[in-house]
Amino acid sequence: LLGNKRFSNTRSMAEYLQNSHFPEKCREDCQTLTKEDAMAEFMFLGLRMTKGISKKDFQEAFACPVESIYGSVLEKYKNMALLMEKDGWIFLSREGIHVSNQIMADFLLV
Repeated sequence: LLGNKRFSNTRSMAEYLQNSHFPEKCREDCQTLTKEDAMAEFMFLGLRMTKGISKKDFQEAFACPVESIYGSVLEKYKNMALLMEKDGWIFLSREGIHVSNQIMADFLLV
């Protein structure tokens, strides 16, 4: 992932080495993420980390508070004690880690 572009590099070592000075020539399966895709990915990838996601970082990246996009999902899982919030960070509780796939899937559905 680079900016709003997702891609993979060629699997061919010969092609990769031949084009190593021109990385864009090594790229395959290029996709441009929409703002919505980027927000969902921010949440999905961030919640996979122990520290979770920074509300400040979300605000800076997308020019809106995380609650304005994901408020209902956040509240749902906070009320179930599966998500927690502390010092501007949102993260999975110990119980939330066990059902994290379902929680993260909800962020993709918004």
